Amino acid sequence: MDEVQRAAFAFLLERGTLLFPVLAIGLLGLAALLVARRGRFRWSRGILAGLCVAMVVACALAFHFVRSVNSALVRRVGDFTFRLVSDDSVHHLSEYAGKVVVLNFWATWCGPCLEEIPDLERLAERRPDLVVLAVSDESLETLRAAIPVRSARVNGYFSDAPPDDAIGQMAYQGRPTTLVIGRDGRVRDMLIGAQTLSSFEAAAGRPTRPQ
Repeated sequence: MDEVQRAAFAFLLERGTLLFPVLAIGLLGLAALLVARRGRFRWSRGILAGLCVAMVVACALAFHFVRSVNSALVRRVGDFTFRLVSDDSVHHLSEYAGKVVVLNFWATWCGPCLEEIPDLERLAERRPDLVVLAVSDESLETLRAAIPVRSARVNGYFSDAPPDDAIGQMAYQGRPTTLVIGRDGRVRDMLIGAQTLSSFEAAAGRPTRPQ
């Protein structure tokens, strides 16, 4: 049951900015129909219309929550800086401008992160046109002990200050979280929770043909 709940929560975070407005519009339309309809059961229709309005308010609050989480993640990668696990050199996400970047936030203590790492590695091996960048906020020593010497992924570590608001802090702490960044440097997709090779490939899009 916990896995089902996590999957549902991840789906809402990924698609909620579209889903909740559509639900709200549908509920408002239903409430209007119930109020406008004449005949028997007037009070019952009024109660149902009131429930629809209450659910619209809930959708609005949920939309605000999802949008706040997504906005916090987008702001995080705006000027993202990290160090390579291999040689401790400093790099910036902007160095990959013109390429599609699959940016994965993970941690060695995160079970779902460890489950999806083999698929991330396969993605990096199968798709040389992508930059598969896996980063953690753990220490360099911890990551070097956990990551194989040979890896197709770009492995890094970072340190940043979380936002002051509770929603932003939750967005920063979520693991695993994967952002797909387009060639223009904009976040074009977010994957919340553990993924599979097929879901990574679907989010990354088709391979780029060599010029």
